Amino acid sequence: MRKGVPTPTLSDFYQSRKEGKEGKEDTEQPKITFQPRATEVFSTMQYDVTVLAALENVLTKKNVKGFIETQVLNAEIVKDLTPANVKHTVICLANGPINQFAMEELKTHGILVVEDIYASAGGVYSSLLEAEENRTGVTLTVEEGYERIREKMKSITLTFLKSTFNKKDADTKKIKSLRAELTKSRLDYFKKIGNRKVSVSS
Repeated sequence: MRKGVPTPTLSDFYQSRKEGKEGKEDTEQPKITFQPRATEVFSTMQYDVTVLAALENVLTKKNVKGFIETQVLNAEIVKDLTPANVKHTVICLANGPINQFAMEELKTHGILVVEDIYASAGGVYSSLLEAEENRTGVTLTVEEGYERIREKMKSITLTFLKSTFNKKDADTKKIKSLRAELTKSRLDYFKKIGNRKVSVSS
């Protein structure tokens, strides 16, 4: 597995650039290279999982074929995407990081795309609950907030699996596993703040 960049290393690098100094060199950690025009070299870098978390239109008609060739060895057309033939995963945390042409190309070459509506659904729905509280003046308890988020995430996960894979492949274990991952951060938040009335926010 390819190594990622530890947060402290990234923080040091950012601070050094902000102060106009050279980045700290640490032979024990992966090196960070600043790419002012990252979208132009994006398709030449290989990843275990690709997370698009900052910009719109990162993958477009201009670079998607190069991206596919880099991420997937011997890329071939895949008629029906199933868990068994997923060759790479792209998670969209930014709004609209993949245009429509690129989206179709990724899916037909066995690349699973978790679109922003699914990947960021927990935060989005929490924000909707907060807006509802502000509009109605009714504050949810921890249990009420958790229950509504849990049911929404369950529904979203099932919708994603059924729309992406054949229904026979969306087995119970996979659904439970994904649902647990999607709701973990929100669960931890509710446990920490305890049983009291709160404003549910992302």
